[in-house]
Amino acid sequence: MQKSLIVVLITAVIVAVFAVLNADPVSINLIFAKYEMSQAVVILVSAVIGALTMYILNAFQAAKLKKQVKQLSKKLIDSDSANAKLQASLDECKKKEDAQKNIQNPVIENESSVAQGNEDATN
Repeated sequence: MQKSLIVVLITAVIVAVFAVLNADPVSINLIFAKYEMSQAVVILVSAVIGALTMYILNAFQAAKLKKQVKQLSKKLIDSDSANAKLQASLDECKKKEDAQKNIQNPVIENESSVAQGNEDATN
């Protein structure tokens, strides 16, 4: 913020000095009218018009970017919500899988202990 303010002030001083050094009267033809005025005034008015044009264009760009940020924020919230639902569904599937493993494991353990008992009996 401070750097841009310094740059603007330096530019304004340069334009003002340039305008004062070129203070001769000039004829300005605006198609529908013809004026005679100081070249310094023409330079300063042109600089102000250019600055206002840039400000207006920047304001439109800022509004467009603000709208885009708002849309992307909404999309991010929707994605986070969908992600949370999918994570809950995944957790539920993992619980069901663990429950099924717990049901199958006692059967496998019983079969292995029976097989070990048979081996012990044959030895």
